[in-house]
Amino acid sequence: AATISIPIMAMLGQLVIDMKRGARKASTATRRYQRLAVRSLILQGIVPSLVYIIPFYANACLEFAPTIFELGEQFNRFAAVISPVNWIFITKHTFVSSLTILYCSPSYRRKFLALIAR
Repeated sequence: AATISIPIMAMLGQLVIDMKRGARKASTATRRYQRLAVRSLILQGIVPSLVYIIPFYANACLEFAPTIFELGEQFNRFAAVISPVNWIFITKHTFVSSLTILYCSPSYRRKFLALIAR
């Protein structure tokens, strides 16, 4: 998970730094659109990455918890159910990525909010 999360965080940090440097000379409207673009890129980088990171760490905890704590047979049955569910959740990365892209689009967000409001 660290091999996935560290490069993504480094790229997002570099993006924010580059945008702040360029924003000094830009007009107000350009700065506004740059902020929206940075927010969208950060969301599109972080949210789908969490689909990998959270299940990975949850499975690691399920794997190593019995070696640290005396948990018993009931925990083993629980872990046997939760572990495959976590791996299934990881396969939903593309779906979560698509939802994040739609959320970052103002027109789709307005349509979605209007649909919910009905």
